[in-house]
Amino acid sequence: MLTEEKFYAKILLFGEHTLMYGSQALSIPYFERFGYFSFSADQPNSLDSVSHLQRFSEYLEAHPQLPLDTNAFKNDIKKGLVYNTNIPLGYGLGSSGSLVAAVYSRYGTDKILKESETAQDLKTLKQLFSEMESFFHGKSSGLDPLICYFQKSITINPDGELSLVTGKPFHKEDRGAVFILDSGQQGETHKMVRDFAVKCKNSDFLRRVQEELIPATNQCIKNWISGEKESFFNNIENLSSLTVNFLTPMVPNGFESIWKNGLENNDYYLKLCGSGGGGMILGFTRHWAKAKELLRDYPVHLVQKI
Repeated sequence: MLTEEKFYAKILLFGEHTLMYGSQALSIPYFERFGYFSFSADQPNSLDSVSHLQRFSEYLEAHPQLPLDTNAFKNDIKKGLVYNTNIPLGYGLGSSGSLVAAVYSRYGTDKILKESETAQDLKTLKQLFSEMESFFHGKSSGLDPLICYFQKSITINPDGELSLVTGKPFHKEDRGAVFILDSGQQGETHKMVRDFAVKCKNSDFLRRVQEELIPATNQCIKNWISGEKESFFNNIENLSSLTVNFLTPMVPNGFESIWKNGLENNDYYLKLCGSGGGGMILGFTRHWAKAKELLRDYPVHLVQKI
């Protein structure tokens, strides 16, 4: 019998690309999207044993150092186990991270509990999740499953140190919001990451990354955690402007004009959600109702009020 425990999606709020060059990063849970195990498919993106879970279980079995009861996992798959999820696949919202967290929670042996918040436990789990999620991506940092497992925001320093963020940065009753906008385009993560790395070999490009993009990113994270709302919106405006003007190829096709419209009128500020080029676009606004009306022709979804 399954308890149908839910494992939520995640959003990398800040730090895409720049983490590799010295910035901090901040990732948060996204509670509107989730996945859970059951013995019947009742979500549009259910992952059945033939197409997904069976191969994943074989991969895990081939890595006996992982503290998992792979026999129990394989037996449940034979009984018709599926992973129901409404997290869109290939959009950078943690669809594979959610599944990895769920497998560890259900089949892990000698588990690190969700209540544990020590730096060492976070580091240990991140490494374990990295090995598990590498099945899906070839190479994984392990961060996404960590967010999905603990269901709390996490900051990452350039040296790899992890910290759970407790509490809420802004009052929920306020009129502002974080939202995501679906570009309707498939992102090309590997290409975007590769292109950014190639550009960073140019000294002028790298200088702007280090002197402009990284400070703006770090300030947004600092303001978010401390709840400095006005400073936050000033810095997210700066980061949004830098992105559309400095990282233009990463802005999904057809979205440059609405990106700039938000900046010019201070109605909303857009930024990359993940590597860019497609997938979701992140948005921040002081006036959620107005921004939603202005973007009514696009699929826009609330992440949280701020």
